Amino acid sequence: MAAMPYPTPSDSSQPIEPERPLDLQYYLTEGLEGVEHHNYRDIRTLKEAVNSRADTPRSDKADESLPPYLIFSPVTPRQLANIDRLRKTCYKDLRFLYLNEPQVLIVKHMPDPVHHLAAKMFEDIIKEKLLAGGQRNEMANMGNTTYQGMSSGKQPDGSLRPLRARPNHLDWPTVIFEGGVSETPNRLTADGRWWIENSKGAVKIVLLFFASVTDKSIRIELWKPGKVEKQHGTYESDKDVVTGPTLKKRVKITPNAITGAPLKLKFKDILLRKPKKKRGEGDYIITEDEIREYYNRVWPAPLPALEDDSQDESCKLALFDLSCKL
Repeated sequence: MAAMPYPTPSDSSQPIEPERPLDLQYYLTEGLEGVEHHNYRDIRTLKEAVNSRADTPRSDKADESLPPYLIFSPVTPRQLANIDRLRKTCYKDLRFLYLNEPQVLIVKHMPDPVHHLAAKMFEDIIKEKLLAGGQRNEMANMGNTTYQGMSSGKQPDGSLRPLRARPNHLDWPTVIFEGGVSETPNRLTADGRWWIENSKGAVKIVLLFFASVTDKSIRIELWKPGKVEKQHGTYESDKDVVTGPTLKKRVKITPNAITGAPLKLKFKDILLRKPKKKRGEGDYIITEDEIREYYNRVWPAPLPALEDDSQDESCKLALFDLSCKL
């Protein structure tokens, strides 16, 4: 048997036992129509493809650029290890989904920094909530750690793991953050489903961020484990109802409106323990005002132009420093 390319996470809690195996063809094809497929030879294959994509000029309508995914095969576990070392040093913004059996590597390469910011800025909100509630030291920021699922391994854009309930470094996180492009919603949904299906329900919350540069909108979706009707092409089961990812909440943010707010995240889902009400602990509520503030951090308003070009250099320098901090 070939060695596993990534270590397998453990879990001290009782995960949901799924009724399947899952059809890997779903992850190989869903939302990947028209994506470049490269015959992998060596590390130069990936470098050339990624660098070429990065050098391709983006139109004003960034969402209409090339799909933010690349496919490479066949990639052996040994080659994957070399690629991952390169990613950690030169291509830190890339995210991988590796399917063991077909030896296929799917690379997510976001076309604009805002697609990473949409997930990162919201992760900061959750951390601020944890800090304010006195639970920040109970959570580990696992970042884009790779987790091994059922015959595949994946990296998120962000992840949080409760230290008391899951003390080992390779234990599954409870919260996952995945950012993507609004123009490829099926693929981002497939990425989100992977966490719940492959962790057997150990991942309790998956937050997906569909960002559109064209109209400056963000759609946030909250997915959780639950009972769902069997969907053709994803589960191999005789049952009509199986355990799988369930969409629980959708929030849409545009420059002029917010729909679906507030967003509630259950305390127990994140920390895997009941809140201590005597200490003021409870579910985390992200209000409409906080969501608007989050949106303005992703897309800050442009700085006003200087009225007088004759202003002294110290004023111009101060304005420059302010723009760097936004």
